[in-house]
Amino acid sequence: MKTKIKELKKTILVFSAILSSLILFSCADSIHDPVKDFFKEYTETASVGRTEINSQYNVSPAGINCLVSDENGKITFYLRNPQKYKLDVSYKFDDEITNTDGFVLTQNPSDTSILNLSISQEFLERIDETSKNLSGRIAMIEPRTQRAFDEYPYTLHVNSIPPAIENLCFQLSSETNGKYIACFYLPDVSKMRFHKNDVRKIYINGELRYFDSGKIYKNAILNGTEWTYTEEDLRFKTSKPDGMTVSENGYDFTKTSAPLDFTPIYYDTGIAQSLDTVSFNVKIEDDEGFFAESKVSNKAKQLSSPYIEQTKLKELYKGISSDEETGLVEIEINHNGLATDGTPCENVEIVYKAYEISDPSAPVLAKSGKGKGSAKVSLSKGRYKILAKAKAPYFIDSQDFDSQGDELKPIKIIAPIVYYISQSGNNKTGNGSKAYPYRSIQKAIEEFDI
Repeated sequence: MKTKIKELKKTILVFSAILSSLILFSCADSIHDPVKDFFKEYTETASVGRTEINSQYNVSPAGINCLVSDENGKITFYLRNPQKYKLDVSYKFDDEITNTDGFVLTQNPSDTSILNLSISQEFLERIDETSKNLSGRIAMIEPRTQRAFDEYPYTLHVNSIPPAIENLCFQLSSETNGKYIACFYLPDVSKMRFHKNDVRKIYINGELRYFDSGKIYKNAILNGTEWTYTEEDLRFKTSKPDGMTVSENGYDFTKTSAPLDFTPIYYDTGIAQSLDTVSFNVKIEDDEGFFAESKVSNKAKQLSSPYIEQTKLKELYKGISSDEETGLVEIEINHNGLATDGTPCENVEIVYKAYEISDPSAPVLAKSGKGKGSAKVSLSKGRYKILAKAKAPYFIDSQDFDSQGDELKPIKIIAPIVYYISQSGNNKTGNGSKAYPYRSIQKAIEEFDI
């Protein structure tokens, strides 16, 4: 009996194996195509796997990467390219861009799995000033067979953070037990190259208003591509109210000077003077949702000014050679974390602007930015002055730090001793450093300092 059972089990096992083989062979055609397509996709194609932005950028509330326009842009695209195809690559802009000088996309000659995108500051400035849109598609063609691979869509904008108001503080009206007047300097964005087309919203303690050319309005209407502002909010004045005096902190707004392209604003809050803490905030927001916010209270003290270490500043006056690796000199702007009366302050932010002053009568904004506690600004060959201000929530902005000092000495950045040249370099986006080489010897000769 046991022998028969064993023979029966063997028969069932053999039959199962034969049946499985028949099923496998009958399905061979249907299995073969997907497997073949899978291996073909991953072994015989080239496609972008991931990206990395190697220069300064911000992320908008909608999650869009936005390059800033005060330095060169650099992006790396990492490919899945197992066959190591040498590719002809191009970038197809979503918007019509006629002048593409300074926008260079190349395959890395020593590593076929990398695409390098270099974008000059001049190109970024042109886009920031107009559409702000750099989105498009990367096209890749294998030149030997003219085979075109799937295009890679890439979303990218150019947008600088809008300017903040400056020197927000409380003063007092002339009434008995005066009411608080909020004073600040409002940027005239119509005169600011990168913000004149997309900055118009201002929130006063959360209340939305619109501003244009130093005036504040209740409404704004878009007609085609032009904005019309209606119903001026007359609570905001541009001249000092009669009898206005300093508030309990002793800070005098009238003794400050308006920054270039800023307008003084006086707003009667209607809030009575109080021993309790009274807070106030003003936020400027652009069309993409980036904003700069300032906060103050009736207890606010003025921050001390930021500074550059004196030993470093003296070296900069004499002249410092830029780094061979980057072509830049990094300058750190610091703050002591105190108000002018010694009150400690956390969350100090340093806001700076660096101006190129080869012609002192016509300074050109070269770079701007900010940093928490301290700020680092990287400058290439040239002569500069740096203006910096300290800001913090519920403190009054510091007085400006001016790197030139009373003697009006410029910061001098000298070209490096060695310039780098490479076939993958670029005469427009490069600066002659190892990281950003020039393409030609002639360019290096033209830029060389004797």
